[in-house]
Amino acid sequence: MKSARKKIKKHYNFHHPYPTSRAKNGDLGVFKPLLHPLTRKAQIPKHDLWHNLFLNLFAEEIISKIKKSFDEGKESPAEIISCLKAPAKKAGPAREKQEDLTAWQEIFGCARDFCEIEKIILKNWAYPGIMARVSDNGKIAEALISLKDIPSDKAGKIIRIMFKRYQSAQITPIILEKNILFKISPKKSPK
Repeated sequence: MKSARKKIKKHYNFHHPYPTSRAKNGDLGVFKPLLHPLTRKAQIPKHDLWHNLFLNLFAEEIISKIKKSFDEGKESPAEIISCLKAPAKKAGPAREKQEDLTAWQEIFGCARDFCEIEKIILKNWAYPGIMARVSDNGKIAEALISLKDIPSDKAGKIIRIMFKRYQSAQITPIILEKNILFKISPKKSPK
C-alpha cells in the first residue's frame, strides 16, 4: 500500500489555477485569500507541458486568447500557439515551436474546435465552480462561484473565506433553479 502512495506522489503534483507568481505581483488583488490556496492534482509531465506552453496565465486568460485566435480565423495549433506567445516572446527556433506543438498535442489530443479545447481547460486546469473575470491589465476584476460545481470537501472552506473576507456589499447572490452563484466584486470606492 505504501509503495502505491509513493508511486502516485512521484507522478502527480499540485497545479495552482491562480499561480503563486501572479499572486506575488498583485494580479489576484483582493481575491488572493479566496483564489490562491486553490489547487488541483495534476500529472507531472502534463503539468510541466502546461506551464511551458501557457507560462503562468490563468485558465480564463488562456480561454480568452484561444477564443480570440478562433475569432480571427487562426484555428490550427501552430496559429493558436503563435497568438498565445506573441506578447510573451518573439518566435523562437524551430525546435521550440515543435516542443510547443508536442505539448499542445499532449494536453489537447485531437481536440480541434474551440468548445472542445475550452472544455479540456475547464475540466483539467481551472478550479471547478470558480471562474474569474480578468481585466485587460491582467488583474482579476471579479470572481463567480458556483456552489453546485465546487468539490463538496472544499465548499465549506470557500464559503467561510468568502463571507469572512468580503463584505456583503461585495457579494451578489444569484439564485438559479438548481444552483446558487455568488458574484464577488471589489468594494466600490465612494465618489
